[in-house]
Amino acid sequence: MPTLVEENLERILSASTELPGRNSRGETLAQFCERTRLSVANTYFQKRLGRRWTYHTPNRQMFHEIDFILTNCLRLFHNVGVIGESRFNIGSDHRLVRATIAIKPKEERKRLAAYHSKRIRYELNEETLKTLAATVDFTGGSGNVHTRYEKVTSAIRTVVKDASQRVRSKPRERLSEVTLQMLATRKEVGKTMTPVARTVLNKAIRVRVKNDYREYAARRAREAAEKATSIKRAFISTRLKTTHSGMPDESGWHCPAEPQGYREEIRTFFQDLFSSKVHVEAYSEPPEGENDNKEEWRVLESEVMQAIRQMKSGKAPGPDPNTARTFEVPEGSSREAFS
Repeated sequence: MPTLVEENLERILSASTELPGRNSRGETLAQFCERTRLSVANTYFQKRLGRRWTYHTPNRQMFHEIDFILTNCLRLFHNVGVIGESRFNIGSDHRLVRATIAIKPKEERKRLAAYHSKRIRYELNEETLKTLAATVDFTGGSGNVHTRYEKVTSAIRTVVKDASQRVRSKPRERLSEVTLQMLATRKEVGKTMTPVARTVLNKAIRVRVKNDYREYAARRAREAAEKATSIKRAFISTRLKTTHSGMPDESGWHCPAEPQGYREEIRTFFQDLFSSKVHVEAYSEPPEGENDNKEEWRVLESEVMQAIRQMKSGKAPGPDPNTARTFEVPEGSSREAFS
């Protein structure tokens, strides 16, 4: 976990505000973050005790910090804090954790471009490696285990680095020498040419580029067939147009032409995915003859007491949407039901 303060992590992953140290689940979380190189964003912003806990027991005697924000890009976070109950309260025993993130689009685009840039490749020369390995002591000398281990690993890295040489990337060779020469000519004297001559040259270049790409694709497909490699991968690497991903349906693969088509397909897919396949009959009012006995429709006092006893202690049922005005002027049988 990069630059993570151990004492702060011990405090934030403790079992409660009264029990110091880290419980088993906190230890598991810490090991997971160290293994996956994630940062616990809550630990980088100092808060007082009242702004750290995210859960309290029903009797409000114990307060726990059990909600954390994990990230592999800590530089984007400007603040992480808990929203107080005075600002946002829904009757729950949890409090929300809010993170403030600031993103600079230009800087992020530069970072993304640098990340996806072509990396330098190195090739290991086996003969040079054998020659250098014969002159290096890999025993580690004297000292404890950790010192000898550092010496051995350092010697191995030095030998491998000296025996490696940079591999220059080869040109794609998609365009022929004649086409490249025509492009260079247009770049040098294109502005001094007459409009007719420039038009003729541009047309000739377009034809040459099209033919060169066609020959390059055929050559790659032929090499894939001769070497028994993936022809599909060769086709993907040589195609000029990027096709949109299709979406499967009963008739096969298809590709909606408009973005609205994608949205409709996704909405229909998730509706069918989470919708219940069990048919439930719609509720219908019983006939008037069956509704004569009103005692069958009354809620018994014993049923109300049983429901109250089954409620968990310290749990609020939530806000009641019915106001006093709702029960002031009930009409008909509803007045008798509330009397």
